[in-house]
Amino acid sequence: MLHPHSSTVSQRVHWVSALLAGEASYGVVSQMSRKYEVSRQTFYSWKAKGQQALQEALAPKQPQVEAGSQLHRAVLTLLVQGHASYRGIQACLKELLGLQVSLGTISAIVQTAGQRAQGWLVQQVPVEGRVVALDEQYSSKRGEAYLNVHPDVLAEYSIRRPQTCDEHLVQIRGHLKLRPYAHEEDDPRLTDYLLARALQRDDPAVLLEEAEEWLREEGILFPAESTLHKIIAQVRPQAENQVFAAITQQLSATQTQALEELLQREQGKRGSTFAWLKEPAVKASPASIKVLITKLETVRQLQLSSINVSRLNRNRVRVLAHLGAKYHRDSLLHFSQQKRAALLVCYLQELQQELLDRLLTSFDDLIMSIFRRTESSKKTHHAWQSPDATYSYVSEGHQDCVGSGDPRCTGPSPDFRGRASSAVAGCS
Repeated sequence: MLHPHSSTVSQRVHWVSALLAGEASYGVVSQMSRKYEVSRQTFYSWKAKGQQALQEALAPKQPQVEAGSQLHRAVLTLLVQGHASYRGIQACLKELLGLQVSLGTISAIVQTAGQRAQGWLVQQVPVEGRVVALDEQYSSKRGEAYLNVHPDVLAEYSIRRPQTCDEHLVQIRGHLKLRPYAHEEDDPRLTDYLLARALQRDDPAVLLEEAEEWLREEGILFPAESTLHKIIAQVRPQAENQVFAAITQQLSATQTQALEELLQREQGKRGSTFAWLKEPAVKASPASIKVLITKLETVRQLQLSSINVSRLNRNRVRVLAHLGAKYHRDSLLHFSQQKRAALLVCYLQELQQELLDRLLTSFDDLIMSIFRRTESSKKTHHAWQSPDATYSYVSEGHQDCVGSGDPRCTGPSPDFRGRASSAVAGCS
């Protein structure tokens, strides 16, 4: 803490002046401290205060903010003509006029000008209807504008002369190159377009978006929403029938009869053959592999691979296959013969590939299971002998692999799978 010194003000001014003048000399503070018996800390404090006082005294004075009409005109000019923000106006005033104006002052000037403009507009409302020229002013958002008129004037726009609205609508449509929707001309064109799109996607919401996009591209004003929904409701069944016809017209009479028999013929206690084909897979075993082979042969006998669906949208075919797998026998019988046949064709084509993949996977799992059981038996060193042909083949296959000396050998030899397959077929 610094204690007050007994020196006078004039002495301190003299000492601080000497300190500032001899600032470049080394040891001047120590010499003056010994000479005048004043601590060095006190001298340094006085020196700092003296420097600050000189800087404040010699710094240029900030110009006072003008609150007159010149400042108001500058602020409003930058706002209206330059479309500048409040901070932009503040920066421009400082750079061009050297004026430091706060954002609050700028906001107050704009609000005051707006109130004066509103008051002036109220006085301009005519007692009787008149033809006036409307001007537009740009807003703070790019691309937007507003009419420089009082709201009461707009309320009389459609009351005084209704024909004016119609005339202006025609002018606006001509300027934007738009025309109203004509049912006789546009209904067939929009129907053909949506029909082509419905063949690809049968979602009503997607078709509605497609219809609106087509209207925008053609420069046609949107009709009532019910009109679009009505057209969509018409084209969806048409597209569905075209898809079904593209599939079923390739079927022969024999194939059509065979598809019907899948739903009608009973397969023991399991119901129809169609229900039996849809049964899920079970754990790999000789019996399950035999069932998969029977199912695959049943599907192949229909010769549905000859039905070409590549011309149809792939997603649409997948949806039909999914519906065919989802519906039960009784549900399919409620559909028309054409729809029922199309669903069965799409589903059975996918099922044929699925059964083949499932059969190969089950066969591979069975072989590896037999091989692992053989390995486990050999590791326990039990003298297990069996006349079973399957075990003899597995043992032989393992010996062929181990005898090869290949360190990568972790399973049976390549030719073992064929011999084991014959053994499995013989056991079944």
